[in-house]
Amino acid sequence: MKLFRITLPQPEEKRLRKFLDDNFVSPGFAGQAALTPEAAEALRLFEHGMQDGDYIIVADQEWAYLGDLGDYFFDEVSDGAGEGLGHRRGVTWLKSAARTALNPALRHFLDDMAPVAEYPGPLPAGRMDLWFTEAGTPAENQGPGTTGVMVDEETVREALAVLKAALRSENPERRERAAIAILQYCRYPKKNREEQ
Repeated sequence: MKLFRITLPQPEEKRLRKFLDDNFVSPGFAGQAALTPEAAEALRLFEHGMQDGDYIIVADQEWAYLGDLGDYFFDEVSDGAGEGLGHRRGVTWLKSAARTALNPALRHFLDDMAPVAEYPGPLPAGRMDLWFTEAGTPAENQGPGTTGVMVDEETVREALAVLKAALRSENPERRERAAIAILQYCRYPKKNREEQ
């Protein structure tokens, strides 16, 4: 699983609205256009570096949108319409958030101006939609003054019992999600969990 970003040209509003309404993304290069080396690399990354099931972020000045990427395809009609949107990937949009509420690492990632980029840092093992915002980051990675939700020890024990039962489920996806949740819980020292 990888995470990518597409930088929208200015003004970005019209193109972003099209992406969100029509469930796709495009780096914005015309199909037969002569590309600069940077644009050619961005298109290569878009076509061959991204895979079905990877994630994408697009953002304007105020909001960011997280989506699950689909396969690459070329839409000749859109390319011929002069929009330069022929190179496409379908997207299932998962979540939106104000840029100020994003995970700090993602805010920094969005500042890069390359047309298409892959996130260089570590990604969570699961639930990208939770990690997307600052509230979904571990306490030690959050900025000063952020606090987690207080949960009493008995509730934590009950939740772990439910997850342990889910590990024995007939459904492999449910088992996998339970394993991820337990491992994420164990990943942080007890001290950090108590502070939350």
